[in-house]
Amino acid sequence: MRKCIFLFALVVLPLNLFGLGRQIGAPPDTLVDSVQVQVIIPERIGLYLETDASGDIVVFDLDAAGYPPASFPAYYDPTDPATSPTVDIEVFSNSPTKTWYLDACGDDFDADIPITQLEWSPAGDGTYEDFSNGWTNHASGSKTTGWEAHDEDYRFEAQADDPAGTYTTWVRYRVYAL
Repeated sequence: MRKCIFLFALVVLPLNLFGLGRQIGAPPDTLVDSVQVQVIIPERIGLYLETDASGDIVVFDLDAAGYPPASFPAYYDPTDPATSPTVDIEVFSNSPTKTWYLDACGDDFDADIPITQLEWSPAGDGTYEDFSNGWTNHASGSKTTGWEAHDEDYRFEAQADDPAGTYTTWVRYRVYAL
C-alpha cells in the first residue's frame, strides 16, 4: 500500500500540477486545470492605393477645364476624379519599434513635360509640392491603429510652351520601415 501511495505521489500529483494529466475527484470537489495559449503576430507594413471606382488613372482634361488660361503658369485640378482626395492612400504598420515611410516618385510625361509639372498635397491641405523623378518622402510615422489614411490631392501646372497632345506617366508609391 505504501508503494502505491508513493507511486501516486511521484507520478500522478506532478501531472495534475502541470496540467499534463486527468484530474479526478468526488463531487462537490472543484477541479482546476490550465492550457497555455500562444499567438504569433507577424511584423507587417502595408500600402493601399485607389483613385476612384472608374479605374486607376487620374485624368486632367484641360479642354474641359477651360484651357487656355488667361495667364501661365496655370494650375488645374483633375477632371477625373473631380473630388478630393485625388488618390486614396492607406498605410499599415504594426511594428512597435520601427518608423514607416511613404515615398513617391514619377516619370516625366514627355521630354517637354517633366514630372515636376505634376504636384501633390496632403488631401485638403492645399500646400502643393512637385513630384520628382527620385523618391521623395510624403509621410512617415510609427505603429498605426489599423489602416491609416494619407490621401493626396494632385494638380497640374500648365506652362505656356506645353505642346498639344495626350501624355501619360506613372506615379509610384512605396512604403518601408526602418
